Amino acid sequence: MKNKNIEFPVFIVFEFVSVIIIVILLLLQVDHQADPAPNSLILALFTVGAAIGGVTVAWLIYEQLKAQHDQLKLTGGFNEAQVILQLHADFTQNNDIRYIYEKLEESRNDESVHLKKEDKTKISAYLTFFEAVYYLLNKGILKIGPVNDLFGYRFFLAVHNEDVQKLELIKDAGYYVDIFKLHKELTDYRKGKGEEILNDEHSLNK
Repeated sequence: MKNKNIEFPVFIVFEFVSVIIIVILLLLQVDHQADPAPNSLILALFTVGAAIGGVTVAWLIYEQLKAQHDQLKLTGGFNEAQVILQLHADFTQNNDIRYIYEKLEESRNDESVHLKKEDKTKISAYLTFFEAVYYLLNKGILKIGPVNDLFGYRFFLAVHNEDVQKLELIKDAGYYVDIFKLHKELTDYRKGKGEEILNDEHSLNK
């Protein structure tokens, strides 16, 4: 039954190709009778070739999409490792996020370094990234362990920063519900494993 289900659409495609070729050949015969000039015949042949090429491309696209769909079914959906790698790439390649991350790192070593009001848009981009992480976690695409391992430090570095809290998180807490949910999940996970939480003295729970 499985083989029949896979082959049936391909059979339909080839039937479709055959019908197109027959129709075009009939038109070619009519066209040649109306205009027996060689140029007309050449043009018609090019038309046949273009039609066959178009259907072939459509069939190849169909086969590629079917293969991707079958692969997702075999692997149970999204590949978590690939999603994690893509998120890491998005984090490191986004200029606003990278700017905030570098500022946060500087502020750990130098108390005179602060985020300012003009950084609010960039802070928002940083936090929005983690809202996306929580969405994937909540949908079961990601697991809490890998999220903690790769993003835990970068998350707490921001949400336990007093400037981030003052400029965005506390002031506009209602817009960052998912950040607070992710904070709770990561906090509970790390405490359950006996892991230290960065800058816990500025926790959102306090």
